[in-house]
Amino acid sequence: MVYATTSSLLQVTCILKRKSNDRIKSAAQGLFTFVTYGLGMFIGTWFSGFVTTYYSTGQEYQWKSIWFVPAYIAVAVLILFIFFFKEKKEIGVVK
Repeated sequence: MVYATTSSLLQVTCILKRKSNDRIKSAAQGLFTFVTYGLGMFIGTWFSGFVTTYYSTGQEYQWKSIWFVPAYIAVAVLILFIFFFKEKKEIGVVK
């Protein structure tokens, strides 16, 4: 989880440096930090509690089923990323 959070933070920071101007750069980074570390972790903790409760029988947890949930979410995000993320390419003039 730490690796994924750090990796996404670095990727978004690089994108923000290329795509935004100096006036909104710090505000955009602050918003991303709030969404990732505040709202994202709150929703993640709530959702993981729901999933572990759903896949438990008494005092036993069905770990295989529990670990498939984030795997399915990762596959869904990958598919959405492939189809909907289009980075605008700059066309330069060849001299």
